[in-house]
Amino acid sequence: MIPEISVEDLAEAFVEGNPPLVIDVREDEEWQTGHLNLPNVVHMPMNSVPEHLHGLDKNQSIAVLCKTGPRSAQVTEYLMSQGFMDVKNITGGLTAWRDEIDPKINVA
Repeated sequence: MIPEISVEDLAEAFVEGNPPLVIDVREDEEWQTGHLNLPNVVHMPMNSVPEHLHGLDKNQSIAVLCKTGPRSAQVTEYLMSQGFMDVKNITGGLTAWRDEIDPKINVA
């Protein structure tokens, strides 16, 4: 079972000032169309995640984002297999964020 976090809970974490590191695993073109413009959000296309593992703290809280959830679920599972302790898939991805939190965000 892949741990998940809802966009509502993620938004609340940003408001409270204690957000996880959000890794947006969408491709460059998708990122350029629209993304979360918040602190602690990094763009790391799915295929580049393995080469960035050395720069991530295995004990840090991480939430993984894609457009609707399947790619980020795969990356979440991969990070867990690499020993990351607190990693969650963002349920519904950026589409859910647009639908529930910020209707002005563009989703490719």
